Amino acid sequence: MVFRPREGEAHTQSEGIYWKLETWLKQHEGGRGVLLGANGANYALRRDLWTGCPPEIVVEDLYVPLRLLMEGWAVLFEPAALAYEELPPALSDEFGRRVRIGAGDYQILARCLALLNPAHGLAAWVFFSHKVLRWLVPFFMLSALLAVFALLLLGAAGSFVVGAACLAVLTLTAAGFFSSRLPGPLGRLAAVSAYFASMNAALLLGCLRWLRGGQKTTWKRTRRS
Repeated sequence: MVFRPREGEAHTQSEGIYWKLETWLKQHEGGRGVLLGANGANYALRRDLWTGCPPEIVVEDLYVPLRLLMEGWAVLFEPAALAYEELPPALSDEFGRRVRIGAGDYQILARCLALLNPAHGLAAWVFFSHKVLRWLVPFFMLSALLAVFALLLLGAAGSFVVGAACLAVLTLTAAGFFSSRLPGPLGRLAAVSAYFASMNAALLLGCLRWLRGGQKTTWKRTRRS
């Protein structure tokens, strides 16, 4: 998948950075036959391997490759197969889609825990390090914030410095939602921070939605223009 960033929109530059990293990971995973996810707009599999997809699955293009890996098949990455997508004009336009995907991610984690069995070899490690740890980041972030507040309340040595650093990061993140008004490298750094926070907030809300069983398999089309 090739994403087309919008000129002058800092959040789309952050999205581009994220997808460059994701593509790099996919290339290396696919080169070893353990590609974890496909792109719904652009993937193929052998006809005899398609056994359908449970109707309640939200993120089908992640579930199908993981099922194949659990069955012992190789999942490959083909760099010559390209699809193009316009990035949305605002970070908020993407948020709802990420919440839906987050709900689907935790749904799949519950269904594909067997892939973490070391008997699956490299696929188990890649699933844990690339996906499972990624899905746990919102909870790591919340734990870190609670730990900082606890240190401040207890008056622990160095807690003021840690608290000030945390406040600086939160301020930078908040500024990132208005990063088009910030100049140069500071604006780009703020945009990346806001993008990271937005992704993890969406994951957390997605987890809550999955726990409530409130995520539908249908979705609204994300505004692209």
